[in-house]
Amino acid sequence: MLSYKTLSQPAEAAIIEKKSRFIAFARPISSESEVLEFLAQLRKEYWDASHHVYAYNLRDGAGGMVRSRSSDDGEPSGSAGAPVLETLTGAGVIDALVVVIRYFGGTLLGVGGLIRAYSGAAKAAIAQAGIIEMKLCREYSLELGYPAWNRVKHLAAKYIVTDVCYGERITARFLVEITDASAFETLITDATGGLASAGAVLINIGEGFF
Repeated sequence: MLSYKTLSQPAEAAIIEKKSRFIAFARPISSESEVLEFLAQLRKEYWDASHHVYAYNLRDGAGGMVRSRSSDDGEPSGSAGAPVLETLTGAGVIDALVVVIRYFGGTLLGVGGLIRAYSGAAKAAIAQAGIIEMKLCREYSLELGYPAWNRVKHLAAKYIVTDVCYGERITARFLVEITDASAFETLITDATGGLASAGAVLINIGEGFF
Protein backbone atom coordinates (compact mmCIF):
# COMPACT_ATOMS: atom_id res chain seq x y z
CA MET A 1 0.00 0.00 0.00
CA LEU A 2 1.59 3.25 -1.16
CA SER A 3 -1.26 5.55 -0.15
CA TYR A 4 -4.68 5.57 1.44
CA LYS A 5 -7.43 8.02 2.32
CA THR A 6 -8.59 8.77 5.84
CA LEU A 7 -10.50 11.42 7.78
CA SER A 8 -8.77 14.76 8.20
CA GLN A 9 -10.01 15.50 11.73
CA PRO A 10 -12.68 14.55 14.30
CA ALA A 11 -16.12 15.96 13.53
CA GLU A 12 -19.78 15.51 14.38
CA ALA A 13 -23.14 16.11 12.77
CA ALA A 14 -26.77 15.60 13.74
CA ILE A 15 -30.00 14.94 11.86
CA ILE A 16 -33.63 14.52 12.92
CA GLU A 17 -35.82 11.79 11.45
CA LYS A 18 -39.46 11.62 12.65
CA LYS A 19 -38.50 13.07 16.05
CA SER A 20 -35.59 10.64 16.52
CA ARG A 21 -32.27 12.46 16.84
CA PHE A 22 -29.15 10.90 15.30
CA ILE A 23 -25.78 12.34 16.39
CA ALA A 24 -22.83 11.08 14.36
CA PHE A 25 -19.17 11.29 15.36
CA ALA A 26 -16.46 10.67 12.72
CA ARG A 27 -12.77 10.51 13.56
CA PRO A 28 -9.45 9.08 12.34
CA ILE A 29 -8.15 6.11 14.36
CA SER A 30 -5.01 3.99 14.48
CA SER A 31 -6.03 1.04 16.67
CA GLU A 32 -8.97 -0.93 18.06
CA SER A 33 -8.11 0.33 21.55
CA GLU A 34 -8.92 3.86 20.34
CA VAL A 35 -12.31 2.59 19.17
CA LEU A 36 -13.08 1.04 22.56
CA GLU A 37 -11.92 4.13 24.47
CA PHE A 38 -14.01 6.47 22.33
CA LEU A 39 -17.09 4.24 22.61
CA ALA A 40 -16.71 4.12 26.39
CA GLN A 41 -16.42 7.90 26.47
CA LEU A 42 -19.58 8.38 24.39
CA ARG A 43 -21.57 5.81 26.35
CA LYS A 44 -20.69 7.63 29.54
CA GLU A 45 -21.47 11.08 28.14
CA TYR A 46 -24.62 10.00 26.26
CA TRP A 47 -25.76 7.41 28.78
CA ASP A 48 -29.44 8.09 28.11
CA ALA A 49 -29.27 7.46 24.33
CA SER A 50 -31.26 4.55 22.89
CA HIS A 51 -28.43 3.14 20.75
CA HIS A 52 -24.69 3.62 20.16
CA VAL A 53 -24.13 2.26 16.66
CA TYR A 54 -20.61 2.17 15.19
CA ALA A 55 -18.49 1.02 12.28
CA TYR A 56 -14.82 1.30 11.37
CA ASN A 57 -12.23 0.42 8.74
CA LEU A 58 -8.71 -0.13 10.08
CA ARG A 59 -5.43 -1.01 8.37
CA ASP A 60 -4.13 -4.38 9.52
CA GLY A 61 -0.35 -4.40 9.22
CA ALA A 62 1.85 -3.30 6.32
CA GLY A 63 0.27 -5.59 3.75
CA GLY A 64 -2.59 -3.25 2.98
CA MET A 65 -5.29 -5.51 4.46
CA VAL A 66 -8.26 -3.70 5.98
CA ARG A 67 -10.17 -4.96 9.01
CA SER A 68 -13.81 -3.79 9.16
CA ARG A 69 -16.34 -4.10 11.97
CA SER A 70 -19.76 -2.72 12.80
CA SER A 71 -22.44 -2.97 15.47
CA ASP A 72 -26.21 -2.44 15.32
CA ASP A 73 -26.31 -2.07 19.13
CA GLY A 74 -29.84 -3.40 19.42
CA GLU A 75 -31.30 -2.00 16.22
CA PRO A 76 -32.78 -4.53 13.74
CA SER A 77 -30.03 -6.57 12.09
CA GLY A 78 -28.47 -4.80 9.12
CA SER A 79 -30.37 -1.54 9.69
CA ALA A 80 -27.68 0.49 11.46
CA GLY A 81 -24.06 -0.72 11.67
CA ALA A 82 -23.93 -2.06 8.13
CA PRO A 83 -25.22 1.18 6.52
CA VAL A 84 -22.69 3.19 8.52
CA LEU A 85 -19.90 0.85 7.40
CA GLU A 86 -21.08 1.07 3.78
CA THR A 87 -20.98 4.86 4.03
CA LEU A 88 -17.38 4.74 5.32
CA THR A 89 -16.35 2.28 2.61
CA GLY A 90 -18.15 4.29 -0.07
CA ALA A 91 -16.18 7.37 0.99
CA GLY A 92 -12.99 5.35 0.39
CA VAL A 93 -11.55 5.99 3.87
CA ILE A 94 -9.71 3.64 6.21
CA ASP A 95 -8.26 4.12 9.70
CA ALA A 96 -11.62 5.76 10.31
CA LEU A 97 -14.46 5.35 12.81
CA VAL A 98 -18.05 6.59 12.81
CA VAL A 99 -20.32 6.31 15.85
CA VAL A 100 -23.98 7.26 15.50
CA ILE A 101 -26.00 7.83 18.69
CA ARG A 102 -29.78 7.68 18.49
CA TYR A 103 -32.32 9.27 20.78
CA PHE A 104 -35.63 7.54 20.06
CA GLY A 105 -38.40 10.01 19.23
CA GLY A 106 -41.36 7.72 19.79
CA THR A 107 -42.04 6.80 16.15
CA LEU A 108 -40.80 3.55 14.60
CA LEU A 109 -38.85 4.21 11.40
CA GLY A 110 -38.80 0.71 9.94
CA VAL A 111 -35.69 -0.89 8.50
CA GLY A 112 -35.68 1.35 5.43
CA GLY A 113 -36.04 4.50 7.52
CA LEU A 114 -33.27 3.41 9.88
CA ILE A 115 -30.91 2.70 6.98
CA ARG A 116 -31.54 6.16 5.54
CA ALA A 117 -31.14 7.88 8.90
CA TYR A 118 -27.95 6.13 9.98
CA SER A 119 -26.40 6.50 6.51
CA GLY A 120 -27.39 10.16 6.35
CA ALA A 121 -25.94 10.97 9.75
CA ALA A 122 -22.69 9.12 8.97
CA LYS A 123 -22.36 10.87 5.61
CA ALA A 124 -22.87 14.29 7.22
CA ALA A 125 -20.19 13.65 9.86
CA ILE A 126 -17.70 12.38 7.26
CA ALA A 127 -18.31 15.52 5.18
CA GLN A 128 -17.61 17.66 8.25
CA ALA A 129 -14.40 15.76 9.02
CA GLY A 130 -13.03 16.02 5.48
CA ILE A 131 -10.86 13.48 3.68
CA ILE A 132 -7.09 13.53 3.21
CA GLU A 133 -4.67 11.24 1.39
CA MET A 134 -1.80 9.69 3.32
CA LYS A 135 1.26 8.64 1.32
CA LEU A 136 4.06 6.26 2.18
CA CYS A 137 7.17 8.42 2.61
CA ARG A 138 10.79 8.04 3.60
CA GLU A 139 12.40 10.55 5.95
CA TYR A 140 16.01 11.61 5.47
CA SER A 141 18.49 13.56 7.55
CA LEU A 142 21.12 15.48 5.55
CA GLU A 143 24.18 17.13 7.10
CA LEU A 144 26.47 19.28 4.95
CA GLY A 145 28.25 22.62 4.60
CA TYR A 146 26.67 25.93 3.58
CA PRO A 147 27.89 26.07 -0.08
CA ALA A 148 26.57 22.57 -0.79
CA TRP A 149 23.32 23.36 1.04
CA ASN A 150 22.62 26.29 -1.27
CA ARG A 151 22.85 23.97 -4.28
CA VAL A 152 20.75 21.26 -2.64
CA LYS A 153 18.08 23.73 -1.57
CA HIS A 154 17.69 24.93 -5.14
CA LEU A 155 17.74 21.52 -6.86
CA ALA A 156 15.60 19.72 -4.26
CA ALA A 157 12.93 22.42 -4.00
CA LYS A 158 10.14 19.95 -4.96
CA TYR A 159 10.74 17.85 -1.84
CA ILE A 160 9.32 18.65 1.60
CA VAL A 161 11.80 20.06 4.13
CA THR A 162 10.45 19.38 7.62
CA ASP A 163 13.26 20.94 9.66
CA VAL A 164 16.51 22.89 9.19
CA CYS A 165 19.12 23.50 11.88
CA TYR A 166 21.75 26.18 11.21
CA GLY A 167 25.05 25.74 13.04
CA GLU A 168 28.61 25.28 11.91
CA ARG A 169 27.01 23.01 9.33
CA ILE A 170 23.48 22.58 8.07
CA THR A 171 21.30 19.70 9.24
CA ALA A 172 18.04 19.32 7.31
CA ARG A 173 15.26 16.77 7.28
CA PHE A 174 13.39 15.82 4.11
CA LEU A 175 10.14 13.93 3.63
CA VAL A 176 10.10 12.09 0.29
CA GLU A 177 7.41 9.88 -1.24
CA ILE A 178 8.72 6.32 -1.37
CA THR A 179 8.33 6.24 -5.16
CA ASP A 180 10.72 9.22 -5.43
CA ALA A 181 13.29 7.98 -2.90
CA SER A 182 15.89 6.70 -5.39
CA ALA A 183 15.63 9.85 -7.50
CA PHE A 184 16.05 11.99 -4.37
CA GLU A 185 19.18 10.13 -3.27
CA THR A 186 20.67 10.50 -6.74
CA LEU A 187 19.82 14.20 -6.83
CA ILE A 188 21.51 14.83 -3.45
CA THR A 189 24.62 12.97 -4.55
CA ASP A 190 24.78 14.96 -7.80
CA ALA A 191 24.04 18.28 -6.07
CA THR A 192 26.90 17.81 -3.61
CA GLY A 193 29.32 16.56 -6.26
CA GLY A 194 29.45 13.27 -4.36
CA LEU A 195 28.49 13.02 -0.69
CA ALA A 196 31.91 11.92 0.54
CA SER A 197 33.83 14.55 -1.40
CA ALA A 198 31.51 17.27 -0.05
CA GLY A 199 31.75 15.95 3.50
CA ALA A 200 28.01 15.43 3.45
CA VAL A 201 26.08 12.71 5.28
CA LEU A 202 22.66 11.44 4.12
CA ILE A 203 20.83 9.14 6.54
CA ASN A 204 17.64 7.17 5.85
CA ILE A 205 15.71 7.63 9.10
CA GLY A 206 12.77 5.41 8.26
CA GLU A 207 9.43 5.07 6.46
CA GLY A 208 5.84 5.83 7.35
CA PHE A 209 2.59 7.38 6.17
CA PHE A 210 2.34 11.17 6.15
